[in-house]
Amino acid sequence: VYLWFRFEWQFAVGALATTAHDIFVTLMVYSILGIDFDLTSIAAILTIMGYSLNDTVVVYDRIREMLRRYKKMPLPQMLDLSVNATFSRTIIVSTTTFFACLALYFFGGEVLKGFSLAMTVGVVIGTYSTIFVAAPILIHLGLRPTTVGEKPQPKAEVQDGVEILPPEQPVATLDEAPVAPPAPAPAAAPGPAPRRPGRGRPRPARS
Repeated sequence: VYLWFRFEWQFAVGALATTAHDIFVTLMVYSILGIDFDLTSIAAILTIMGYSLNDTVVVYDRIREMLRRYKKMPLPQMLDLSVNATFSRTIIVSTTTFFACLALYFFGGEVLKGFSLAMTVGVVIGTYSTIFVAAPILIHLGLRPTTVGEKPQPKAEVQDGVEILPPEQPVATLDEAPVAPPAPAPAAAPGPAPRRPGRGRPRPARS
């Protein structure tokens, strides 16, 4: 809902699809490996949801900036440019989290094995979906550069069957344009200081 109002509905649907993709793949790994699904696994699933959504929002925020800046650029090229702009950040954060979860799996004990395994899988799948799912899905959802950042046009009023357009903003003409005040004249350079009387006279020789 936040993404719907803050961005566009295409971004909200794309974020939901990306998060659902990550959760589905993680649960599929649980099913294939036969891992017990307990409370720590539920905590891992919720953590993966937040992690994946955070990465997706970072990419979507850059896409929104590009859409506002380059309205005539083709959408696939713009998405590619946005993903490349956030690629280093995504890889660095994901690699750091991956090694932390891997260390937690080997040295965290039996209690945290399910949690750390789910987090390790979720980080890998979340990184993949952020790059290869979150951005391309916007093309299939019909995102257009002209739909982002547009100001709503004022509606015309109808009186007695006649449409009355709202008044336009006045445009200043050349005669009404404000004139900049003249620049102040540069200050004159100070002249030599006046000499005091008596200074510079030769002193009488002492006898």
